[in-house]
Amino acid sequence: MKNTTILDNKDTKHRLGRIEGLDFARFLAFLGMVLVNFKIVMLPSDVVTYGAAGWFYDALEGRAAALFVILAGIGLGLTVKITQLNYNGETRDFTMTTLKRGMFLFGVGMLNSIIFEADILHYYGIYFLFAAFLAPLGDRVLKSLIIGLLTAATIMLLMLNFDEGWDWKTYEYAHFFSLEGGLRNLFYNGWHPVIPWLGFLLFGVLLSRLNLTSKQVQIKMIVGGLAVTLICYSLSSGVITSLFNSGDEQLMQLIPVFSIGPVPATILYMISASASACAVIAASIIFCKKFAKFSIVKALGTAGRQTLTLYILHIYLGMGLMEMNGMAGKSTVDVSLLTSVLFVFVAAVGCNIWSQFFKAGALETVMRKITG
Repeated sequence: MKNTTILDNKDTKHRLGRIEGLDFARFLAFLGMVLVNFKIVMLPSDVVTYGAAGWFYDALEGRAAALFVILAGIGLGLTVKITQLNYNGETRDFTMTTLKRGMFLFGVGMLNSIIFEADILHYYGIYFLFAAFLAPLGDRVLKSLIIGLLTAATIMLLMLNFDEGWDWKTYEYAHFFSLEGGLRNLFYNGWHPVIPWLGFLLFGVLLSRLNLTSKQVQIKMIVGGLAVTLICYSLSSGVITSLFNSGDEQLMQLIPVFSIGPVPATILYMISASASACAVIAASIIFCKKFAKFSIVKALGTAGRQTLTLYILHIYLGMGLMEMNGMAGKSTVDVSLLTSVLFVFVAAVGCNIWSQFFKAGALETVMRKITG
């Protein structure tokens, strides 16, 4: 019989109920992804952004997607807690539902990859398949798995050819739909490979076990997150400069290992992106609690609950219209920024209109109908 402890324990219900700031953080992650992707599509390939704009886009690149994955991990972790409370510690229901959702996301993502090769959903699907069995495990095991993923990714980067399959001028990946090429892209040298990106999801599960509504925890996440991010940037810059100035070709081959960019995903990138995500998540929770009564905060949270649908829309409605109207590769940074903000604004308004008639976004509803 289903255990109703969660319904009777007010403290547990408070801690495991929907945390509005997480929806706001999802919206910020969506905004970041739109800014980066629209810039890539709209600007000529030979344009390099400098100054404040360059720093801004460099800071966003890869971190919006990482924030998405970490937030997904938090959601899965909270779901595990609720399932355990409702079913006397059993997680079979969670495992089955997560497996089905993983297969759904993988299928949708592979279809999307036919049009949009930088798709993240098929990677998400594989993350979920692993998480179905890993999310209920203890903290020590999850931490060991994360360390193992980072170590494996570093060893692979040193021993294997990361460029295999890639044409970096066109960003096309040869043999993506073959077994060998697909597995290599999925687990090693794709945009968001399972090794080590699964670590982001597992890190999110660990975060879900903190009391995210605690002011003390939030302050530690913000201060610690910003400090670790700055340390990683400084360390990366210092080591790369030293290796480059050494003049030793063998030492210079280690430069990619100390990069802080998302491709390839190095240890410093994974740590810095996780740290900055902690700061954004905690700040979002604080902000939403303080300004909960403001309509715009509620509206952005509503949009944040429909990011799966918005992700697909920004590809086909956003970037698709750019291609049709000849805007692709012919715009400036300012136009790209303005277009991104305008699209996100219209998308948020559309989500709030949709929410007046439906409980979840369009693709979210389809997924729930199919997977339960």
